[in-house]
Amino acid sequence: MMLRTAVLTVVLTLLAAAPAPAATLSNWPPTSFAGGFGEPIPFTSPGTLPYMGQTFTAPDGTLDSLRFMMQGESPSLSNVGPTVFRLLITEFSGPHDGQLFRPQTTCNGQPGVCFESGDLVVPLGAAEHEFEVALGGLSLVPGQDYFFVFDAWVSRDGTGSDIGVGTRSFPGVAGTPRSNAVSSSDTSATRDEHFAEFWNVTVTGDIAYVLTYTPVPEPGSGVLCAAGLVALAARRRARSR
Repeated sequence: MMLRTAVLTVVLTLLAAAPAPAATLSNWPPTSFAGGFGEPIPFTSPGTLPYMGQTFTAPDGTLDSLRFMMQGESPSLSNVGPTVFRLLITEFSGPHDGQLFRPQTTCNGQPGVCFESGDLVVPLGAAEHEFEVALGGLSLVPGQDYFFVFDAWVSRDGTGSDIGVGTRSFPGVAGTPRSNAVSSSDTSATRDEHFAEFWNVTVTGDIAYVLTYTPVPEPGSGVLCAAGLVALAARRRARSR
């Protein structure tokens, strides 16, 4: 009886420790591409947007990866090299669809954005490029709104670039696409100063993405069954005494 109880206890422990299956928050696949994202340069129109992103509501779990699609543009006066950018995840102030929207460079009361990837590259030329960026089990506040943003300003090299960001027609998932242009007078501004500027809702359609996360584990039927077996074994043992 002691052996049976020990085995059932081990089973219960293993079932309780089993990781929850991954889940997704999806707005996929892209149905069009919003052009004009990349690095603007002084001798061309500043219409190229170095910041483009989408608000989202954090699920109840840890974030594993973000998948998205970019489309390169053909060479032109404002597009003469690869587009180098980073993925950021930030908190923000103001309503996600209002004029007071502002990304923030603090997260959970600490300085810095919630997440920043290394450099990501879309080569020059008209072709589609899919990215899946590992988020490393990022923990955010469930139910709170956040902003993921593609930042082509942080890695700027003075080379004009212009690509399209994969989008889906409205209405997509909950959230709002936002973008920010940088004029020639803002070239020496800091990230905080850029974030404090007015962010437009100019992107046609929601940005297409797949956010993969690991939900907070809940007691499953297997765990409950094992618990019942352990309780039954204990009851039988008590009766045999």
